[in-house]
Amino acid sequence: MNEKDDDHNQLNNGKQSLKPFSSIPGPWPSLPLIGTGWYNFYYSLVGRYDLNKLHEFNIEKYHKYGPIFCEEYQWRQPVVNIFDPVDYETVFKYQGRCPIRPSNEFVSYFRRSRPDRYPSVGLTNLNGDEWYDQRKKLEPSIMKLSTINENMLNQNEICNDFIEYLRQCMNPDTNIVDNIQEATYRLSLESICMLCLDTRIGAFDSKTNTQQQQSSSETSTDAEILIESTKLLFDTFNELYYSYPWWKFMKTNAYNNLEKAESMIYDVASKHVQNAIDNQINEISDHETVLQKLFKTEQLTNDEIKMAIIDFIIGGIFTVSNTFAFLFYHLAANQRVQDKLYDEIRSVKIDDDDNDDILPKHLAKMPYLKACVQECFRLTCPVPGIMRITTQPIQLSGYEIPANTMIFAHLMATCRLSEYFKNPDQFFPERWLDPLEKQKIHPFALLPFGYGGRMCLGKRFSESELYLSCARLIQSFRLQLIDPKQQLELKHVFVVIPANPISIKLTPR
Repeated sequence: MNEKDDDHNQLNNGKQSLKPFSSIPGPWPSLPLIGTGWYNFYYSLVGRYDLNKLHEFNIEKYHKYGPIFCEEYQWRQPVVNIFDPVDYETVFKYQGRCPIRPSNEFVSYFRRSRPDRYPSVGLTNLNGDEWYDQRKKLEPSIMKLSTINENMLNQNEICNDFIEYLRQCMNPDTNIVDNIQEATYRLSLESICMLCLDTRIGAFDSKTNTQQQQSSSETSTDAEILIESTKLLFDTFNELYYSYPWWKFMKTNAYNNLEKAESMIYDVASKHVQNAIDNQINEISDHETVLQKLFKTEQLTNDEIKMAIIDFIIGGIFTVSNTFAFLFYHLAANQRVQDKLYDEIRSVKIDDDDNDDILPKHLAKMPYLKACVQECFRLTCPVPGIMRITTQPIQLSGYEIPANTMIFAHLMATCRLSEYFKNPDQFFPERWLDPLEKQKIHPFALLPFGYGGRMCLGKRFSESELYLSCARLIQSFRLQLIDPKQQLELKHVFVVIPANPISIKLTPR
């Protein structure tokens, strides 16, 4: 098996001339139609490649080829893979006003086939001026800090219900919750719907409903439909994105599942968005919700508002819920960290009359809580990387990169490499608080929400939701793993999630 030169020790030292694009290391040869896709196929045959373990395979490729390598996929289209934060900074800072992200072809194709429902392919799949105009319309309503802070009282109520839901889920004899992810899906969904629609969708009512449905075969609740259809959607994303695009020639099972999942999400979310729109028209409130702000935004139609909120719900349920699960696992597995966090929360709340509620003034005094969330993102960020298309010629790791080249920044892999983080496999929040330690971390090494103009619109809300819900949980319970030696296995399903249910013992404080 011949391969291009993989001697990644010869990095550009600033004195050497730039190396041509064609000399970037990577799998070789590149075949007609499939490019270097044969490489993944070959290793799947010998048992070393599994689509669900793609995040691990990418680290293997890093060790084989170095911090930059090139692969070619469908129709031999090159994709440059990078792992060095210095290169990340170059890519993201040379994007201009309209950073270009490769659109999701199959989602775009499906949405264009249903113009009766979708006025466009969605913000994440738009590029150029169309993306810029839509982003500028949506950004003030969703990212405004005052809107997030106003939502904190509602979020505290949701946390009360979340904690009560956990009490119902616990085994009364052992205090064990067998699958924390099921609870975090509901927490994420309820929180997002409250922010966007100013309404509760009843996600925490579903435990009793589920038990009744198992005996009576009744229809699932809207909350359960949104959760299950979002899981199905990301499963199909993984298969459609990384497999040969047979869906362009025939309706494959994966594409049928995409249609099914998108339609289920649209039907449920659209109903609640329309109800909220109808209710908001005549409602007088002392504060404006995200929906009210969107409704007052000029040049945004109701269909565009509906679509923006649907995409916000889709993106938030899966990524935020799994971040919760990862965070709770890390705290349960690291009692020293959990005790230190509990002491911080208690010290901030000790002379406070606000009961258990956590408000913005409290979060401002909890740096260790924020460091715990940051460290969770470093070790187990649900989004494994970011893709961009270069808008002009640039230099990466000493190589010439032409304009219109697809770049994949492997942020998750970088965070697991000792070249960029000391003791990378250790959950150590203090690395983000010690000035000397933090100085050693490149500012572009961890970008859980992206960077620049295409930064995630839900960043502020997600961070606020994570801080508040984690603090409330630690206030109420001590978290422990059933088996202290239990290792967290990960699964790649377009995003990265726990491979198995996470069981945690919750001891009331």
